[in-house]
Amino acid sequence: MRINCFAKDNNYTVSIDLSGESLHRRGYRSEDAIAPLKENLAAALLQRAAWVETAKRGGCFFDPMCGSGTLLIEAAMIAADIAPNLNREYFGFLNWKMFDAEVWTEVKKQAQSRSGRFIDKLPKIVGSDNSQKAIRQTREAIAKVGLEKKIELHTNDILKLKKTPAETGLLLTNPPYGERLARDSDIGQLYNSIGAVFKKQFANWQIFVFTGKDDLADNFAIKTEKRYPFYNGPIECSLLHFEQIKPENVKEPGSSENAQMLANRLKKNLRKLKSYFKGEGISCYRLYDADLPEYAAAIDIYENYAHIQEYQPPRTIDEIKAWSRVQDMVAVVSDVMAIPAENIFLKRRSKQKGSSQYSKNATNKRFTQVRENGLQFLVNFTDYLDTGLFIDHRPMRKWILQNSKGKRFLNLFAYTGSVTACAAAGGAQSSVTVDMSNTYLDWGQRNLDINGLNKPEHKFIRANCLEWITNEKRKFDLIFLDPPTFSNSKKMEDTFDVQRDHVELIKDCSKLLSKDGILIFSNNFRGFKMDSAALDFLEIRDITPKTIPKDFARTPKFHQCWEITRK
Repeated sequence: MRINCFAKDNNYTVSIDLSGESLHRRGYRSEDAIAPLKENLAAALLQRAAWVETAKRGGCFFDPMCGSGTLLIEAAMIAADIAPNLNREYFGFLNWKMFDAEVWTEVKKQAQSRSGRFIDKLPKIVGSDNSQKAIRQTREAIAKVGLEKKIELHTNDILKLKKTPAETGLLLTNPPYGERLARDSDIGQLYNSIGAVFKKQFANWQIFVFTGKDDLADNFAIKTEKRYPFYNGPIECSLLHFEQIKPENVKEPGSSENAQMLANRLKKNLRKLKSYFKGEGISCYRLYDADLPEYAAAIDIYENYAHIQEYQPPRTIDEIKAWSRVQDMVAVVSDVMAIPAENIFLKRRSKQKGSSQYSKNATNKRFTQVRENGLQFLVNFTDYLDTGLFIDHRPMRKWILQNSKGKRFLNLFAYTGSVTACAAAGGAQSSVTVDMSNTYLDWGQRNLDINGLNKPEHKFIRANCLEWITNEKRKFDLIFLDPPTFSNSKKMEDTFDVQRDHVELIKDCSKLLSKDGILIFSNNFRGFKMDSAALDFLEIRDITPKTIPKDFARTPKFHQCWEITRK
């Protein structure tokens, strides 16, 4: 018999191991199965969700994100009265001197006689998952407990669900959270989309969701009737019981009066800008920017994709109502622009601090090519708050494309290097692209690659721009300087504030200008004021109006831009 001793500080706990192998191991799950839920936790969730009562009434059980099938198998075993670990041969207590073999034999005999007594009366138990591997592992596990003819499995994405397995029943599922998705923005969007499916497809069902992100429960946009606290290992979790959805209360996303107003506004904006887009060959643009107070978001179109950035709603706005509006936006954009729902990406935009605007939200590494001015650019809709292509800088990229021939070009705070690609395509003699991020420098080189422009004369340098410009001796004919509003990156020794530091920054950059060189300085801090008096040795011309595209005309100070030359 094993004896365990646990030490913490100066306290020691000695215990007799009466179980042997952990009791949650039922023996049906393969070692390589992806299983975020232990079997005993799954059984506890089913008990809390009153599965026994539902099963007695003949109600269906459905897990639309079943993974390796733990909830399905435990649900079937509970309904069939199959005791867990019934065929297990060894328990730690068997070697305990106080062990009563006769009592144990009788208990086991009773469990064996009851086992499977309801097997022929099992209600419908159905699971689905978008992973074929997960479904295969679930089939293998089900076969080990002899329930292969009792549990129905499908490979299906919950967001594409067309039909429920029954008119009513118990839905219990464990969607991805924190440990399985990188950032709350991904989880929030997923929960919102799942909530829309629940409301559309599962009226009259009892719906339970197990999550480690209780703070994002409102994203489902369904009222929570009760929250039950649980722990999944060290993760504090909740079992959410949603208020039963009544068919008469269900409204299709996008069908409300406000949603129709949004649809009309998108159509109106499109009509106004259509000839401009067609004449300029524009396929990536801003269609909407909080035009209506009910829908505070920016909607950008990237060819056959939409990128919706919802502005953080005030705390006075009910979260469920706010997420219902998000569902409206997705439905309306899909309908008006004929964009599939899977090509619509949602982010919630709040006030950014430091370099958080450029930090990762996820690690999907899914890139899409879009066109602009005869060039291709890579955008990423999922991994970052921004996509990798600032569409408000479209006119400036075109200007650089047209004015870089034969020039020595410098791109500072280069981000994904789209401006460098324009300079290279425009015939720049050479270019230097400087940024602190290896990720963005690699992205920039890929932008040159897909356009056949990644040549030896175009250099990429990883460095702190503020330090690099003070040490650089070369001269440049055209410099593009677009610093962040604020940065406290760990890669910098000090912070950067564009209002506080712009004079020194422009002074240092001007020293790198050739005799007739041009410095383009831009930033998106709306309260920014250029200190021309401190830079009176330079010619400074505000060119902001020329650099704001028509699709951003509703917010003329979206960015500010100056052309700076030596006097």
